Amino acid sequence: MKTKGKRQKAKGILFLTFYFFLFTSVGRAGMAVQACFSPLGKCSSHIVRELAQAQKEILVAIYAFTSDDLAWGLAKARQRGAKVQVILDKEFDAGNESSKGTFLEQQGISVRRISGLNKGSRARGAGLMHQK
Repeated sequence: MKTKGKRQKAKGILFLTFYFFLFTSVGRAGMAVQACFSPLGKCSSHIVRELAQAQKEILVAIYAFTSDDLAWGLAKARQRGAKVQVILDKEFDAGNESSKGTFLEQQGISVRRISGLNKGSRARGAGLMHQK
C-alpha cells in the first residue's frame, strides 16, 4: 500500500509541475483571463470581442448554442480565415429550433454533433457537456 501511495503522490507532483510550467509560459505570452457572470455581466459582449480578435483557431464545445451574437462572431472569424470548429449536443441541437448548428454549417464552419446522453447514469443532467 505504501508504494501505491508514493506513486500517486509522485504523479500528483508531476501533474502540478507540468501545469505550473504550462500556465507560467502561457502567462508570459500575454494571455489575460477575465471572470464574467451572467446574465447581468453581459458575458456575450466579452466573448464577441475576443472572437473578433481571434486570428488562427477557435474551438467550441457547448451544450446549448442559441446566441445570434456569438454565432455571427464565429462566422466573421471564419470569414477572416480563422479555423473554427464547434461540437454541439446532438439532442439539444435537433430538438431546439433556436440552436445555431445549421446556421454555423451554412457559414462554412465545421460542426460536429455528439450524443450527450449518458446511458449508464440515472442522474439528471449527467450527460456530456452538461456540467453546472
